[in-house]
Amino acid sequence: MTSIIDSLEKDGLVKRTADPMDRRKIWVSLTSSGYRYMDVLEGCMEKFINVMLEGLEQDEIDEMLQSMRSVVKLERKIADNVLNT
Repeated sequence: MTSIIDSLEKDGLVKRTADPMDRRKIWVSLTSSGYRYMDVLEGCMEKFINVMLEGLEQDEIDEMLQSMRSVVKLERKIADNVLNT
């Protein structure tokens, strides 16, 4: 993970900030360039998803979205468990 963040920081997409309350923690956040890059990626992903969904019926799309929501909900629960341990 560190090498990925190092690379993103080198490219000016993220910045590290020390946690004032806990010297062991470093917060990573997007820079303005990082936000612009995310906007570009979002547009590309939207086009990609539209191509992928072509030919699917609305009920199939709805079912897929519900499944994805369930996965996200479970991932959040797992993350909460990890952070609270």
